[in-house]
Parts: sequence; structure tokens; C-alpha cells
Amino acid sequence: MKRFARGALTLAFWLTVWAALALLVHRELLLPAPWAVVRRLCEFAATGTFWRITAVSIGRVLTTERRRGYGHKILDAGIAAAREKYGAETIRIEAQTYARKLYEDHGFRQDGEEFLEDDIPHIPMIWHAPKD
Repeated sequence: MKRFARGALTLAFWLTVWAALALLVHRELLLPAPWAVVRRLCEFAATGTFWRITAVSIGRVLTTERRRGYGHKILDAGIAAAREKYGAETIRIEAQTYARKLYEDHGFRQDGEEFLEDDIPHIPMIWHAPKD
């Protein structure tokens, strides 16, 4: 309980500092107040676009036997489900760098710099639905 109280007090302190600085600066473009950020996030969360962007992601593809096409089949099914169930026009993933070609074969393109996750090189990738 003490740990929670200390965390709550720390959060309250920094929110107060943030709010005071926002009032001092008085330029929402440079430093929006905390309540303005929360209000905007709530407005955005009320849109379908927000949930399509945040909810549609293809998780890690695991196979015990490589080079049999299982990854391609799983990826095809994942893309199809994201489009049919969520109306996804865009899908974002964080792929292990060595698997880049698999994802590129399905229309994904690198969308940022390589980074390490659990000491394994990854790249952000994005897929856009084909234009009809």
C-alpha cells in the first residue's frame, strides 16, 4: 500500500508540475495541459480509426518446421482476417530483421529504423491494402 501511495503522490506531483508549466507557457501547441491531452485522447478513442489502428496487429508467427510455407499461410490468414473482421486498410508489425523477405513477399515495407528487442534485431513494417 505504501508503494502505491508513493506512486500516486509522485504522479500527482508531476501532473501538477505539467499543468503549472502548461499554464505558464500558455501555448497548447508547445505544451498542452494534461486535461487537454486526456480530452483529445478520449475524442480520438471514440473514432473507429483509432481502434482499427490500435487493434489490428499480427502477432508473432511461430513454426516448428521451417521452409514448408506455414508462415506464408498464417500471414495470409492474418491479413485476410484483419481486413474482413476489422476493415483494416493498414497493418503494422515489428518483424525480426531476418524475416524481412517473408513480410515483403506479402506487401509489407520497412517503416523505420532497426531496433533491438530482447537483443534480437527487429524492424517496424507496415502493410497497406491494395488500391482497388
